[in-house]
Amino acid sequence: MVMEIGSSQGSLIKRWTGGMQFMGRVTAVPGANQFKIPSLANVLPAGALADATAPYYAVVLWSHLGAGGPPQGEKKVLTGYVSATGVFTAPGFTAPGVGVDDLVQIVSGAGYVYTEDGIWFNSVFGVPGVVEPIGTAQHPSNGGGAGSLADVRAMLLARKTRIIYPSCALTLDADMLDANSNGFEWIGCGITLDAIQIDLNSKNASRSTFRNVSLTGNHGLTNDIAIHDSLLSLTAPGCYNMIATGCVLSTGYIGYGSILSDCRPYGVTTIHVFNFAGTVRMDWLNWHGDVTLADMQAGNELHITGSGIITLDASCTGGDLYIDKNMQLIDNSGGLVTVHWTGGGQKDMGSTPVSINAILASETAILNLPAVANLTYQLNHLRLKSTDPGLNFVRVRLYEEINAILTLVDSFDIGTTGAANEFTDYFSLIDMFSLDHSSGNNIKVTVQATGGGPYAVTANYSYSQANV
Repeated sequence: MVMEIGSSQGSLIKRWTGGMQFMGRVTAVPGANQFKIPSLANVLPAGALADATAPYYAVVLWSHLGAGGPPQGEKKVLTGYVSATGVFTAPGFTAPGVGVDDLVQIVSGAGYVYTEDGIWFNSVFGVPGVVEPIGTAQHPSNGGGAGSLADVRAMLLARKTRIIYPSCALTLDADMLDANSNGFEWIGCGITLDAIQIDLNSKNASRSTFRNVSLTGNHGLTNDIAIHDSLLSLTAPGCYNMIATGCVLSTGYIGYGSILSDCRPYGVTTIHVFNFAGTVRMDWLNWHGDVTLADMQAGNELHITGSGIITLDASCTGGDLYIDKNMQLIDNSGGLVTVHWTGGGQKDMGSTPVSINAILASETAILNLPAVANLTYQLNHLRLKSTDPGLNFVRVRLYEEINAILTLVDSFDIGTTGAANEFTDYFSLIDMFSLDHSSGNNIKVTVQATGGGPYAVTANYSYSQANV
């Protein structure tokens, strides 16, 4: 419980179990190292300054000189107190020392508790120093100046907290390199994620947590970090064994062993995964959006659930990709990545050009999607043209599986100039078979000359496949 008592002089007492805090404004400087606060007369108990193990301190919260200069933010031990007049003695403040109109806080060492749950940082508007109230929301630290975070680390250790509230962009420096820098929690406090950009700068931030920030740079041995509700754009080789939830990813690198949950891409995004040739696994759970994957290698294992189009680019040379639900895949790896469909999702097999001859002796296949256990097809597009068959025809046949038997279901004849289906046209599935697509476990399209020949036939088709 906290109890507050005010006065016309602006005094304030906050009483905690085991200790007190007092605040008041200086009205006079009666002697060297002395200052007078009448509103704090008769507030300290008798013998308060006698216990050297639990001293009282004077903290200059605000200096009348302004600009955040000394002694603002400094804390010194009280060596004297005149109860009747409210005159305090505290040697050691930086010149010119405590002055009239300064706001001073008196705290007991026995009961003093740092009431903020973390250190606030702003390199632009913050101030140097490590004495309370520096590091609070009203008096953020600038880390010590010149891009340093030394003051921040010192206050984290002294105040026994691991939370940092950055409200501007920052770069981790050498002060955040040792073991004492691990396990921090960085909580961005800005209008947009872009405003709170943290560059890992190859420093060790292992076992740390990042929230509401834009995280850039690379690991520098960083692993086992948690990232929440943030923007990620990590450079090579990313971070290993990372857990990210609710994040937005732009083009960058994700290290092996990482788990992404409820994440999505930012714009046109290419994610370089693993960066390690070995048996390692990565999981993307409930991913939403289109993304290109790069750098998969032999032994890599990536599991993705959610929605969107996943594209494997030509830099992927091996590994196993597991996809479920209703995701689609565009495979530009040349089949080097083994794809496992675990939940009925569709795999877009791309576009295939065909150049063959229609002959009299037998049918020639334009396409043949064979029967494979637990696999179904959808023929999405077919466009076909032949050369002039003269007085003959080029017959196009469509076969589909019916009761486990590949069966002729329709045919279409392409004729010469003036014929109903003139060879000068490019014919589609709708033109030939009145279908916008054909689905089944086995689909085949052939051409054959009804006489003469051979007649050149060109075609282009695309299909998708899915596990069932």
